[in-house]
Amino acid sequence: MKKLVNALGIAMSIASGVVIICTFLTSYQFIYLGDMFTTYFTLQVCLGITMGLWAIKFWLEELGTKKYIYPLICLGISFSSVFFILSAVR
Repeated sequence: MKKLVNALGIAMSIASGVVIICTFLTSYQFIYLGDMFTTYFTLQVCLGITMGLWAIKFWLEELGTKKYIYPLICLGISFSSVFFILSAVR
């Protein structure tokens, strides 16, 4: 379970990094990479999923107060991303 969550977290972190670069390149009109990157929707979805996976990872691997604080921070970021998606902030 820990290895799966860790692998998914790393994969989503890499995917989020690629999405950030593509979104900024398209937003500032350096190059056009498609309609997918003209808004921040793809970035918000990747960020929400990544932070959710990192919250699970921290919950499984950390000890002491870090086990509670780090997942709460990650879940806060994830929930705020979902809130902006539902509020149609694009």
